[in-house]
Amino acid sequence: MSTTAPLGPSRAAGRLAGRIALVTGGGGGCGRAIAQLFAAEDAFVLVADAAESNAKETSDSLDVAAEYAALDVRSTDDWAAATNLCRNRFGAPPDVLVNAADVMVDEATESAADDDTRLAHDVNAHGVADGSQAVTPGMRAPTDPAASWCCASKAAAAADIDHASPYFTSQESNWVTGTKFVIDGGMNTGPILGRPHRERQQ
Repeated sequence: MSTTAPLGPSRAAGRLAGRIALVTGGGGGCGRAIAQLFAAEDAFVLVADAAESNAKETSDSLDVAAEYAALDVRSTDDWAAATNLCRNRFGAPPDVLVNAADVMVDEATESAADDDTRLAHDVNAHGVADGSQAVTPGMRAPTDPAASWCCASKAAAAADIDHASPYFTSQESNWVTGTKFVIDGGMNTGPILGRPHRERQQ
């Protein structure tokens, strides 16, 4: 269960010990799984999602290094509040931002409702930009040379994305910067080669 007292600068042993991660979309799916993996690697985790989500349940299922924040990624006020909560709860602003909140539009381009496409754009584009603006000042501190951003899309197999995220925010990826990693089961390679290997074997 989470508490309200600051926990100090670091914990022991894990790959992400001492890192402070703000994970959006933490109420379920990729966001929830990534929050769980980060906590297992000894990171401090702020589990953030819309107020009506299960993000608090996710936070409560982790250990004392987790906290919950109601966050609408379209709200700059919510981003500021979440960043300040990291400072108050964990003693420093987040040095890891995982954008796992997203909206998928299932309709074809020509038939998608305008409200749906605008919501997707506001969450998937503006939400990521607003989050980056909120956390960047703290990440530029001279004591934090290893700040990390990750954007996770639900278009790929969830487990593949979930397990890639701790790598990209650990010291194992120190020389991985400004790079786009496509985890899509080969979809970008076309309809034949793009079929996942396990499907081609069937």
